[in-house]
Amino acid sequence: MILVSFLAAYHSGWDTDDERANEDIIKLAKARCRVKGSVDEAIDIAQRQYVKRVRDNHGVKEKNFKGLMLPLGVVVEELDATWLTNLDSFGANRGETAHKTKRASGQINPEDEYKVVRKLLDGLKELDEKILESQAS
Repeated sequence: MILVSFLAAYHSGWDTDDERANEDIIKLAKARCRVKGSVDEAIDIAQRQYVKRVRDNHGVKEKNFKGLMLPLGVVVEELDATWLTNLDSFGANRGETAHKTKRASGQINPEDEYKVVRKLLDGLKELDEKILESQAS
């Protein structure tokens, strides 16, 4: 299942809204020596493109997350909606802290932050199980 999803994402251009990524995909596709290419070649190119997307990703907001999960065959809408909302909020807070504030503002409660991260990790464990399930399919 993952391989089929992976190749479908490759052939659909990963994300039609991301112009920079699409340009990279076109460059890689034009670099192929045979237009019809073998399945192995298509898988190799798809893998390189996906690895590039993972390396270029710097967020955990829902849009970023979907872009990383769909090629793996994970149906994001089947994941816990509360967990996705928490992940999106965590990503927004992370972006706010990393890019907009020069220093910490306000007090944080380490216990509350630990609970948030713990819940996110529990959701990641479930996600990992879903990915393993789709590998077996």
